[in-house]
Amino acid sequence: MHQPDRHENNTGCGGVCDDSQILTLATTPRGFGRVLMVLVALSGPSTADEKPAAPSPPAPIVATDVKRHVEWLADPARRGRSGEAARQSANYLRDHFQRLKLKPLFGDSYFQPLPGRKDKSGKPLTAGRNVGAMLPGQKSDEIVILSAHYDHLGVRKNAVYPGADDNASGVALMLEIARQLAARKTPPARSVAFVGFDLEERLLWGSRWFAANPPWPLEHVRLFITADMVGRSLGNLPLPTVFCLGSEHAPVLRTVLDRVGTPRGLEVARLGIDLVGTAVTTVRFATARCLSCSSPLANTPTTTRRGTRPRRSTTPS
Repeated sequence: MHQPDRHENNTGCGGVCDDSQILTLATTPRGFGRVLMVLVALSGPSTADEKPAAPSPPAPIVATDVKRHVEWLADPARRGRSGEAARQSANYLRDHFQRLKLKPLFGDSYFQPLPGRKDKSGKPLTAGRNVGAMLPGQKSDEIVILSAHYDHLGVRKNAVYPGADDNASGVALMLEIARQLAARKTPPARSVAFVGFDLEERLLWGSRWFAANPPWPLEHVRLFITADMVGRSLGNLPLPTVFCLGSEHAPVLRTVLDRVGTPRGLEVARLGIDLVGTAVTTVRFATARCLSCSSPLANTPTTTRRGTRPRRSTTPS
C-alpha cells in the first residue's frame, strides 16, 4: 500500500507497505477516547475564568467501531477517494450524519460545494464538496469543531493510493466521536460541528474555502480540532505517540489535556508550529483565535516562499 507522499522505499516512513499492516495501525483507537473527553470538557465553561469541566468517562471505543470506516474508505473500490470516488465518500459521511440525526451544517444541506474551473459559459464547475453536520448545544453561539479531510491521492500511474492513514483514520475518529456524542443523553453546553474537508491534497482547498465561507461568524468558534493521520506515529516507527499541535496558543486547552490524562501505553507529544500549508504555499489563518481571550494568534507570517521551512514555536507546553 502506497502512503501519501511516501513514494520511495528509503524515506523511513514506509513507502510501500502491506495492506493489512496499515489497516491494523490505522484502526487502532488509541487516543480516540482522549479526543472525545477533550471535546466534552471544552463544550463546558464559556469564559477564561471558569475551570474546565471534569469530563465523565466516555464509553469504551474499540477497534471494530472504527475499523469499518477505514476499511470502507480505503477499499480499492474507492479509487483513492478522488474524482467520482470522492463523491461516493462524501455521501458516506452524509449518510452517517443522517443516521445520527445530526443537523445539516450548511443551511438545509450537508454539503458545501467547492468551486473549480469555469466552463465555456463562465460558470464555475464544482470541484469537490465539504461535508458537515451539527450537534446543537445549549449555547448555540459557541461552537467547537472537529474536522478531518476525507480525500486522498486517487490513482497515479495505474496505482491506487488508498490512504488508510491519510486520512481514513482521521475520518474514522471524527465519525466515531460524532456517534459517541450524539448518543449522550445531555446535549453539550457548546454546539459541536463535524466537518469532512475535500481537496486537502490540492492546496488545502476545502478548508480554505470553509474558512472564507463559514456557515456562521468565525468568532463564534471556541475550538477547532483537526484529526490528520492518526493511525500511526512517524511512518512505521513503533512509537506509542500522538502528536498535538497548537496547544501552546490556548492555556485552557493545555489545562484540559492535563486533566484528561493519557491512556495506558500512549504518550502525547505537544508540538508548536506557526504555519499550516504545503511546499508550494502557506495559508495564513488570520481568523484563528485564542481559545481563552479571542485574540488573533501572534507571530504568524502571512506567506512563505517555495521551500521555506515552517518556523516552529519554542514556547514550552
